[in-house]
Amino acid sequence: MIIEVICVRSATNKEKHEMELATRRKLRLTKSELPDGSVRFAGIINDYMTECPGYCGKVGVVVWGGAPGFVDSFIWSKGRCKHATER
Repeated sequence: MIIEVICVRSATNKEKHEMELATRRKLRLTKSELPDGSVRFAGIINDYMTECPGYCGKVGVVVWGGAPGFVDSFIWSKGRCKHATER
């Protein structure tokens, strides 16, 4: 078994904002339903790689304030942040 260590860093304010926008798009929420600053607990993996074929690049993870079970993941594709389940 191969175990690989990944480095997670804190998300920048810009990345947090991009993840908020991606969440609003996916869930069709207004700014009043998900205001700026809603993403507080977020980490970024800069060089994530799945087994081939798969995704290679930056991944963001948000743990929402309601409970540790409220988690969303995001990817960046062509410079745009999107929810990982978005096609």
